[in-house]
Parts: sequence; C-alpha cells; structure tokens
Amino acid sequence: DEGWGHLAVTVAKAGMIIYWNGERVAHSEPLGDWSQRVLHVPNKIRVGWDTTTRSEYHGLIDELALWARALDDGEVRSM
Repeated sequence: DEGWGHLAVTVAKAGMIIYWNGERVAHSEPLGDWSQRVLHVPNKIRVGWDTTTRSEYHGLIDELALWARALDDGEVRSM
C-alpha cells in the first residue's frame, strides 16, 4: 500500500502495543520492570534502525512525537 500511515507504539509494564492507523495490530506479554529500565536510559532511542539486522529505514518519517507515558487506545485513535 502506497501512501502515508500512522504508526504508534506504546511501552509500559503491561506490555508493548503497536497501532497502525489507530488500530491495535500487535502486542507483547507484560514487560514488568523492563519498561522502566528502557524508558529511563538517556540517549537510547533510535528511530529507523533495526538492531537485529543492523540496517537503516530508507523512507520518510514525519511528525515524530514522544510522550513520557503510554497513551491509551482512545488517545492513539484520536491522533
């Protein structure tokens, strides 16, 4: 599918949730304390980098935003 889409990812103790155009498309098991360790390590967020294959994303990213908390389903849908 060509064109723009809206990708959102939330990370919290309850797990990671991936949304595509406002709809949940994947989720993980509860993360527990892991989420707090990841979210509080400075300079560790990399956008467009796959650490498994060590490859870069070659496309456009527009309107990147980060929140200090995980948004709920309704907040993601309203974007």
